[in-house]
Amino acid sequence: MEEAIAKAGALIEAMGYIRSFRGRIVVVKLGGSVLEDTSLQKKLLTDIAFMATVGMQPIIVHGGGKAITKAMNEAGLEAVWVQGQRYTDERTLRIAEHTLVHKINTPICETLAELGCVPMGLHSLSSCVLFAETLRLAGEDGRKIDLGLVGQITETNTHLLKTLCADGTIPVIASVAKDKTGGKLNVNADSAAGKVA
Repeated sequence: MEEAIAKAGALIEAMGYIRSFRGRIVVVKLGGSVLEDTSLQKKLLTDIAFMATVGMQPIIVHGGGKAITKAMNEAGLEAVWVQGQRYTDERTLRIAEHTLVHKINTPICETLAELGCVPMGLHSLSSCVLFAETLRLAGEDGRKIDLGLVGQITETNTHLLKTLCADGTIPVIASVAKDKTGGKLNVNADSAAGKVA
């Protein structure tokens, strides 16, 4: 009984917040320890399901850095880092894409569906909503540093995202973008979430 009273109190306290965000898009970025701890991930996805239930329109953007590094190690590859960015060649990109889509995006969508939501995985193997150009970092000598197939988000398909949200669907976006030619680029999930917002 005390637990029910505590939950009711929390909901009453949150009512103003809930009202102010009802009908609005809320971007949630998942990464780091949340993606590694299934219990923590389930709690956060339950909160996101609650947000959708009370009329908010959540969009999830996720990375998967640690899972990608683990998959690379299992494939006999070692991650190369340049100024905090993972150098991405074709093989690394294939591993990253497979990990993001099949090991992270699909399970997130499955959990949301179990919670009564209608999720849609948006990624480079289906409907991609992230578009980017190749990222080059400035080196100490002023020359551009090649990071391989790493991109910087230039635009998002906001029309599709707004349409999905208006229909009650929760977009779940993996952080691989497409370039102008249809090629794929690994992108930073934090930057992607910022562009989606």
